[in-house]
Amino acid sequence: MAVLILLVGLALAGNLSINTVNASTDVNGIINSDTTWTKAGSPYELQGPVAVNHGVTLTIEPGTTVNINGYYLQVNGTIVARGTDLDQININGGCIVITPLATSWEEKTGKGSIIEKVNFPTNLTDSFVQLEIDSCSLKIIGTTAYSVNLSNSSSLISGNQITQLTAQGSSNISHNELVGLTISGSPLVSDNLIRGSLSSSEGNALIVSNTILGGLAAGIGSPIIWNNTIRNAPQVTSVYSIVGISSSPDGCAVFSNNRIEGVTIPPHPIVYSINIYTGESLMTMSETFYNVIGIEVGRNTVVSNNFINGCSQASIVVIDNNVNIENNTLNSTGLIIKPSENLTVKYNNIDGGVTLSQGTSANVDAAYNWWGTTDTSTIDASIFDFKEDFNLGNVTYLPLLFSPNQQAMPDPNAPIPTQVPSAAPLPSNNPTFVSQVALVALVGIIAFLLIAVILFLRKRSLKSQSAIYN
Repeated sequence: MAVLILLVGLALAGNLSINTVNASTDVNGIINSDTTWTKAGSPYELQGPVAVNHGVTLTIEPGTTVNINGYYLQVNGTIVARGTDLDQININGGCIVITPLATSWEEKTGKGSIIEKVNFPTNLTDSFVQLEIDSCSLKIIGTTAYSVNLSNSSSLISGNQITQLTAQGSSNISHNELVGLTISGSPLVSDNLIRGSLSSSEGNALIVSNTILGGLAAGIGSPIIWNNTIRNAPQVTSVYSIVGISSSPDGCAVFSNNRIEGVTIPPHPIVYSINIYTGESLMTMSETFYNVIGIEVGRNTVVSNNFINGCSQASIVVIDNNVNIENNTLNSTGLIIKPSENLTVKYNNIDGGVTLSQGTSANVDAAYNWWGTTDTSTIDASIFDFKEDFNLGNVTYLPLLFSPNQQAMPDPNAPIPTQVPSAAPLPSNNPTFVSQVALVALVGIIAFLLIAVILFLRKRSLKSQSAIYN
């Protein structure tokens, strides 16, 4: 409906009007035939809204400048804006709307709508350009922009510098430098440098191999967050940064092979079902940031092979049911467990112990972890459970690992998981655990043989004595 209204308005304005004055080209109205905007004819000055009709191609050549002048350029056909490294296209001041009528990019044929090596202003000034893409898939590469919104799109976004990218759908977002990213649906987000926050509100996002200088928050759905580096971002000026992973009651999530270092949050209530807050001594709105939590994890989640360091309150906080925590290294602080059920905590290196929060009455099986020591009195002192408050459950940590689990670290060579296991598998190749099992089995066999020998000798002795008396 919005597209039709815009088209009617443009139709009333008449066909495209072109007027070249003082080495510039004024444009206004509807483009009804294939048109090329050239460097020689630029700058192109919009004197009103301009629309590219369905079935029509607007080509913008390298070196061309387009000043939208607060109006909008609506594409119902095809836009081919391809600059070069030495001669980029410059587009200023307004809005570009790519409608569902526009021609999507086809990578196999190399045809369709594409924006390549285009400079849009990257700050909120009078020359700011907003790029809106609705139910159409573009290829956007090598471009600088502020405010790009993708709705129901499967675009290819690569090699760009973008501030405030919002993507809903199944776009491929890779190898970009981004300041702020909001996603939903099933996008692939990989190998990006992201400053500020990455927020996944719902869906089955695959978020892999990114460097996030700020935070990450994932809402409902079944996201896989794998092999990312999340660390302090002193240059980030948002109120707070959130890093997280969560799923709906019917969904599930994986948080695996990530490195989380120097994580901080401000003194605000936690509002996500699983969050990690990050930053570094930021001052915003007169509030002090400080290290608190590494990962706060909600239901139906696997947390594995992560390295978590620099969180003063806890490396991991569990707040809901059906959570598997395995093969992680929790450095300097341990776990806080809030009321939850079906919790698996195995094969981790835990520095900082386990604390059951008020109301956590379920027992916790925390066997087969390394606690930094084999001294049970020291381990007992690092656990707050039934022994300190009879309203709490009991934490069982025996049998324990006798040395650090070398596998409890990120492994960038591990395959990306495709689904969440329903239960945490017992790793058959854990050398410390296997050696314990083998030792127990060997001791059992030896004991059995000794008992058999003793019984045999005793039987022989009784027979000998009986023979002597007879």
